[in-house]
Amino acid sequence: MNKGRQRIEERRAQRQADLQEANSAFKQVLFVFALIALVLAAVAVFKAFFKPDPKRPIASDLSTKAQVTYACRGALRANLNDPDSAEWLDSPDSTPVDWATVAGKWRLTATIRVRAKNGFGALVVNEYYCEALEAGDSWMIVGLREA
Repeated sequence: MNKGRQRIEERRAQRQADLQEANSAFKQVLFVFALIALVLAAVAVFKAFFKPDPKRPIASDLSTKAQVTYACRGALRANLNDPDSAEWLDSPDSTPVDWATVAGKWRLTATIRVRAKNGFGALVVNEYYCEALEAGDSWMIVGLREA
Protein backbone atom coordinates (compact mmCIF):
# COMPACT_ATOMS: atom_id res chain seq x y z
CA MET A 1 0.00 0.00 0.00
CA ASN A 2 2.95 2.26 0.45
CA LYS A 3 3.75 1.94 -3.24
CA GLY A 4 0.17 2.81 -4.17
CA ARG A 5 0.22 5.83 -1.90
CA GLN A 6 3.57 6.90 -3.26
CA ARG A 7 2.29 6.57 -6.84
CA ILE A 8 -0.75 8.71 -6.01
CA GLU A 9 1.48 11.38 -4.47
CA GLU A 10 3.75 11.33 -7.54
CA ARG A 11 0.78 11.73 -9.85
CA ARG A 12 -0.59 14.56 -7.69
CA ALA A 13 2.82 16.27 -7.69
CA GLN A 14 3.06 15.82 -11.48
CA ARG A 15 -0.44 17.30 -11.96
CA GLN A 16 0.45 20.25 -9.76
CA ALA A 17 3.63 20.82 -11.75
CA ASP A 18 1.66 20.61 -15.02
CA LEU A 19 -0.95 23.03 -13.66
CA GLN A 20 1.74 25.48 -12.55
CA GLU A 21 3.37 25.28 -15.97
CA ALA A 22 0.04 25.83 -17.72
CA ASN A 23 -0.79 28.66 -15.30
CA SER A 24 2.58 30.28 -16.03
CA ALA A 25 2.02 30.01 -19.80
CA PHE A 26 -1.50 31.41 -19.42
CA LYS A 27 -0.15 34.35 -17.43
CA GLN A 28 2.42 35.05 -20.12
CA VAL A 29 -0.23 35.01 -22.87
CA LEU A 30 -2.52 37.17 -20.75
CA PHE A 31 0.34 39.63 -20.16
CA VAL A 32 0.98 39.89 -23.92
CA PHE A 33 -2.71 40.55 -24.63
CA ALA A 34 -2.87 43.14 -21.83
CA LEU A 35 0.21 44.84 -23.24
CA ILE A 36 -1.30 44.94 -26.74
CA ALA A 37 -4.56 46.37 -25.34
CA LEU A 38 -2.60 49.02 -23.44
CA VAL A 39 -0.68 50.05 -26.56
CA LEU A 40 -3.91 50.26 -28.59
CA ALA A 41 -5.57 52.35 -25.88
CA ALA A 42 -2.54 54.69 -25.76
CA VAL A 43 -2.68 55.11 -29.56
CA ALA A 44 -6.42 55.88 -29.40
CA VAL A 45 -5.90 58.49 -26.66
CA PHE A 46 -3.01 60.04 -28.57
CA LYS A 47 -5.10 60.31 -31.74
CA ALA A 48 -8.03 61.79 -29.80
CA PHE A 49 -6.02 64.54 -28.13
CA PHE A 50 -3.37 65.26 -30.73
CA LYS A 51 -5.30 65.48 -33.95
CA PRO A 52 -3.15 66.82 -36.75
CA ASP A 53 -4.00 70.36 -37.79
CA PRO A 54 -5.94 70.74 -41.00
CA LYS A 55 -3.75 71.61 -43.94
CA ARG A 56 -2.20 74.95 -43.04
CA PRO A 57 -2.61 77.68 -45.61
CA ILE A 58 0.77 78.54 -47.05
CA ALA A 59 2.09 81.81 -45.64
CA SER A 60 3.09 82.93 -49.12
CA ASP A 61 -0.37 82.15 -50.53
CA LEU A 62 -1.13 85.61 -51.88
CA SER A 63 -4.79 84.93 -52.45
CA THR A 64 -5.37 83.98 -48.80
CA LYS A 65 -3.33 86.91 -47.48
CA ALA A 66 -5.04 89.24 -49.95
CA GLN A 67 -8.51 87.97 -48.96
CA VAL A 68 -7.76 88.57 -45.28
CA THR A 69 -6.13 91.94 -45.96
CA TYR A 70 -9.05 93.22 -48.05
CA ALA A 71 -11.59 91.96 -45.50
CA CYS A 72 -9.64 93.71 -42.71
CA ARG A 73 -9.34 96.91 -44.73
CA GLY A 74 -13.09 96.93 -45.30
CA ALA A 75 -13.80 96.50 -41.57
CA LEU A 76 -11.21 99.14 -40.68
CA ARG A 77 -12.47 101.60 -43.31
CA ALA A 78 -15.93 101.45 -41.69
CA ASN A 79 -14.36 102.58 -38.38
CA LEU A 80 -12.26 105.48 -39.69
CA ASN A 81 -13.28 109.12 -39.20
CA ASP A 82 -12.60 109.89 -42.87
CA PRO A 83 -12.56 106.62 -44.84
CA ASP A 84 -11.74 108.38 -48.10
CA SER A 85 -8.44 109.66 -46.66
CA ALA A 86 -7.11 106.14 -45.96
CA GLU A 87 -3.71 105.32 -47.43
CA TRP A 88 -2.72 101.70 -46.89
CA LEU A 89 0.99 101.43 -46.07
CA ASP A 90 1.38 97.72 -46.90
CA SER A 91 0.40 95.97 -50.09
CA PRO A 92 -1.95 93.00 -49.64
CA ASP A 93 0.78 90.50 -50.45
CA SER A 94 3.24 92.00 -47.95
CA THR A 95 0.85 92.37 -45.01
CA PRO A 96 2.31 90.63 -41.93
CA VAL A 97 0.04 87.72 -40.98
CA ASP A 98 0.23 85.32 -38.00
CA TRP A 99 -1.42 81.92 -38.36
CA ALA A 100 -3.03 79.87 -35.57
CA THR A 101 -5.76 77.26 -35.20
CA VAL A 102 -8.84 77.61 -33.01
CA ALA A 103 -11.21 74.66 -32.73
CA GLY A 104 -9.84 73.17 -35.94
CA LYS A 105 -10.26 76.34 -38.01
CA TRP A 106 -7.59 78.76 -39.08
CA ARG A 107 -7.44 82.12 -37.32
CA LEU A 108 -5.26 84.79 -38.89
CA THR A 109 -4.09 87.99 -37.26
CA ALA A 110 -3.06 90.59 -39.82
CA THR A 111 -1.20 93.76 -38.96
CA ILE A 112 -2.73 96.61 -40.97
CA ARG A 113 -0.94 99.97 -41.17
CA VAL A 114 -2.93 102.94 -42.44
CA ARG A 115 -2.42 106.69 -42.77
CA ALA A 116 -5.77 108.46 -42.38
CA LYS A 117 -7.27 111.68 -41.06
CA ASN A 118 -8.17 111.71 -37.38
CA GLY A 119 -11.03 113.62 -35.79
CA PHE A 120 -9.07 116.88 -36.07
CA GLY A 121 -8.32 116.44 -39.77
CA ALA A 122 -4.63 115.63 -39.29
CA LEU A 123 -3.10 112.69 -41.17
CA VAL A 124 -1.82 110.13 -38.66
CA VAL A 125 -0.35 106.66 -39.06
CA ASN A 126 -1.96 103.92 -37.02
CA GLU A 127 -1.41 100.20 -36.80
CA TYR A 128 -4.26 97.76 -36.18
CA TYR A 129 -4.49 94.06 -35.42
CA CYS A 130 -7.25 92.43 -37.38
CA GLU A 131 -8.33 88.89 -36.49
CA ALA A 132 -10.06 86.81 -39.15
CA LEU A 133 -11.55 83.35 -38.75
CA GLU A 134 -11.82 80.85 -41.59
CA ALA A 135 -15.43 80.64 -42.74
CA GLY A 136 -15.59 78.13 -45.56
CA ASP A 137 -13.95 79.66 -48.63
CA SER A 138 -13.80 83.16 -47.14
CA TRP A 139 -12.70 84.91 -43.93
CA MET A 140 -14.87 86.47 -41.24
CA ILE A 141 -13.51 89.43 -39.24
CA VAL A 142 -13.85 88.63 -35.53
CA GLY A 143 -11.68 91.34 -33.99
CA LEU A 144 -10.15 94.70 -34.82
CA ARG A 145 -8.04 96.64 -32.33
CA GLU A 146 -5.41 99.33 -32.38
CA ALA A 147 -1.87 98.05 -31.80
